Amino acid sequence: MFRLNVPNDVPNVQWVREHKDGLALIQRGPAGGAPIRLTIHRPGAESNAIIERSMLLGSWGKTPTRLYGWF
Repeated sequence: MFRLNVPNDVPNVQWVREHKDGLALIQRGPAGGAPIRLTIHRPGAESNAIIERSMLLGSWGKTPTRLYGWF
């Protein structure tokens, strides 16, 4: 596992820090831009769809402190 330092101005980061809930999605960035793109999702339909996709692919798991998945 890697630790990711997230800047305070990322949308939804303050809410996630206060509520200790949410999902971080890291994707390949656009061509010619930053190598990665980070979006933070509050619990709801969009984050559930991301989790379901990881579960269907068999990549959803957990460490002693966190849930994780990839696709």
